[in-house]
Amino acid sequence: MIKYILPIVATFFSTNISAQSSFKIIVRDNTKNEILIDVTAFIKGKVITAVSDSSGQIILRNIPNGKQTIVLAFVGFETLE
Repeated sequence: MIKYILPIVATFFSTNISAQSSFKIIVRDNTKNEILIDVTAFIKGKVITAVSDSSGQIILRNIPNGKQTIVLAFVGFETLE
């Protein structure tokens, strides 16, 4: 199986909500600029997960304060951290 690096164009937004944050991203293919549906995003080492919808949008909520690693995974592409 051929693996590709997940080429994405992402728009990041972060908001603070009572000592926790949310993270919003829109994922697109970098070569064709097409919206990517069903991309999985999760916080490494946590049970916080979301999947991109039909508009390519992912929202991770209730992220603990501090440094976190967000992982993006998509079938047929290499996982991106």
